[in-house]
Amino acid sequence: MTFNSTITYRTPVLTGSQYSDYQLFVYQTISERREQGMTFDAITEWLNKNGCLTLRGKHFRGAHVHSIIKKRLAR
Repeated sequence: MTFNSTITYRTPVLTGSQYSDYQLFVYQTISERREQGMTFDAITEWLNKNGCLTLRGKHFRGAHVHSIIKKRLAR
């Protein structure tokens, strides 16, 4: 007796980048500021002063900025 089956498994890591243009802009902005030696809190302050908001329309916090860098590096 033989059984055949197919399994389909999807994961964002394997299917490529799903970043919007705004997400990519925020990531690049944060990366540039980190290369200049700014801390996460300083970057947070800069983003908030310049009117950048999270995808949910809220002000950034230091943890948000750190998470964006960490998740991008994991990809």
